[in-house]
Amino acid sequence: MTMNSEKKALFPWPTVSGGWHKPGNPVSDMIDAQVMRLQHLSDELQKVYSETYDRQVEALSQTSERLTQSMQELMSSQGTAEVLTAESHMASAWLDGFAARSQHWLALSQKLQECYTDFARASFEDIRKQSEELAAEAGEAVATVEAEADINKQFKAVKSNAKHAA
Repeated sequence: MTMNSEKKALFPWPTVSGGWHKPGNPVSDMIDAQVMRLQHLSDELQKVYSETYDRQVEALSQTSERLTQSMQELMSSQGTAEVLTAESHMASAWLDGFAARSQHWLALSQKLQECYTDFARASFEDIRKQSEELAAEAGEAVATVEAEADINKQFKAVKSNAKHAA
């Protein structure tokens, strides 16, 4: 494997596109950057889902515990007032649990939105940079072609002047 002096890699690694990664190859660099971005996204998503799952299980456990206590109060109640109090505790526990789980779902959707927005923003930023680089290269190529055309015109003019002078 030959390496130029500007970009030295101690250990090349296989790329997703096949072959070996050689720093400085814009196509493989772009693909590798996108793959790393996808890996980061999947890590973040796994973390967000795991945290949400843990919070949902905790909320369900707390709600279940409160409902069990309320049910025990209901079973041991000895009057209408105690029955109504136990039933209101049951309804309160159920509604509090529902509100907590709803808040967890809302937080999950916001975090997912942030993850996907960051992913899209980074991807579009790479595309923007690449298009700017391509536009600059195209501008340089056009300038080179125009310069060559001017040189050819000047050369033809000198050539025709030399013919007329001779």
